[in-house]
Amino acid sequence: MSENDPEVRRWDGLPPDDAYDDADLRRMYRAMALMRRFDEEVSELWTRRLIPGPTHAYIGMEAGGCGMLEELPADGFLYSYYRGHGHALARGLPPDRVMAEILGRADGICGGKGGSHHLTDVAFGHLGANGIVAAGLPQAVGSTLAAQLAGDHRPAVAFFGDGASSSGTAHEAMNLASVWKLPVVFVCENNGHAVSTRATAMVSVQNVGARGPAYGMPGHVVDGQDVIAVNQAARAAFAHAAAGDGPSLIELKTARYRTHSAANPVEYRSAEELAPWIDRDPLTLLRGRMDARGTPGDWFERTLAEVAEVVDDATRFARDSPPPADADALEDVYAA
Repeated sequence: MSENDPEVRRWDGLPPDDAYDDADLRRMYRAMALMRRFDEEVSELWTRRLIPGPTHAYIGMEAGGCGMLEELPADGFLYSYYRGHGHALARGLPPDRVMAEILGRADGICGGKGGSHHLTDVAFGHLGANGIVAAGLPQAVGSTLAAQLAGDHRPAVAFFGDGASSSGTAHEAMNLASVWKLPVVFVCENNGHAVSTRATAMVSVQNVGARGPAYGMPGHVVDGQDVIAVNQAARAAFAHAAAGDGPSLIELKTARYRTHSAANPVEYRSAEELAPWIDRDPLTLLRGRMDARGTPGDWFERTLAEVAEVVDDATRFARDSPPPADADALEDVYAA
């Protein structure tokens, strides 16, 4: 199947239409700016040895989490993966408690016992980041199946990377979701590399999204740098699910600007390879649209300053929080 197959729909840099007013664009810009500044701070804290365990920066990929989660209903399920700080913030989890969790502190969203890899907040429908590659996909299938059996139609979004796209677990999950017409939106954030292995060496097709029709679901290939393109694909996928037509597969073509994780400092990509992606940075692209609409320059300055203050406050809150008590080590291990 080629990337031009009529069953694979593409969204590439479409301009905003009347469905996006200035408030929509400002909200999305602020959300992405918060993700960016938050992970810059996390990276700095890791270098100062204030974070236990590895962290994986979402820097450069913010359009994916923002554009998709704008459309996830309030009662929907979110499944993330190890590069998930941006997903948590886009879902609305409080930055101070997310930061405390990453630092392993008692005031974190999981009491400091989950850390960066297991950010979870049931109150927000965020049922977990995951350090196991592709593990969130079958969990999303399970959640929506359970809801369906209870007479509910709550959708789920499951994020995963290009490395996970060839996992047997991913194939099984997408097949069952299609068989049972479950309202799952599978989102492959294809940043071109699984740790240091290029996707082109490990994925049998040019576009992961081209696999969707093989499972009997729509496949979408999307410019993952463009939050408007991502959001339009998200609207289509969630509408498809709400109509009872089952799952969709969305591939976001994007790039991470940092190495795989803070614990893997060796850079194996050239500056020339990254340059085209950075030239089409998610924040830069959206600002271009907003500039064309006449958004004042001082609005961006105020917003970036506000976001920086939010992250500074979150860091202070986290650093002032105590570590979990030894006596709590066996609490919250099993759900009641």
